[in-house]
Amino acid sequence: RFRYADVDSLMIRTFREGDLSAVMDIWLSGNLDAHSFIPPSFFTERFEESASAICKAEVYVFEDGEVEGFIVQHDAYHEGLLVRDNARGKGIGTALLSHAVSAKKRLSVHVFARNEKALRFYLKNGFVPLSSAENPEAGESEVLLEIW
Repeated sequence: RFRYADVDSLMIRTFREGDLSAVMDIWLSGNLDAHSFIPPSFFTERFEESASAICKAEVYVFEDGEVEGFIVQHDAYHEGLLVRDNARGKGIGTALLSHAVSAKKRLSVHVFARNEKALRFYLKNGFVPLSSAENPEAGESEVLLEIW
């Protein structure tokens, strides 16, 4: 299976308005897949708000003929990293995270505690857990992780 071990920097680029449809498709399917413990309505009800926020944030996409994944940041806060289902496990998420971390001195992210796969990913990539608290909107515990 092909892996993006040495990702060409041209594969990661700044988000463009024309990417929004692909990014939001990945956003919705990725969130529904990763958070089966949260009702789907939590994400579907936030779809438009999230699309608007993505258009205003610092976003990078991984493109290999089509958008395969993206990362969203706001200052030193990492708001989301999602990869298209059939492109997972190829190093795209790691490449996007490396790109984001290299541009920041410090980066933090909240991850639902029950999203064990995401927690392992961030820990493997050098993030350290700082605290845990309940997300009142989702009714789920979140872990705050940070890398510096």
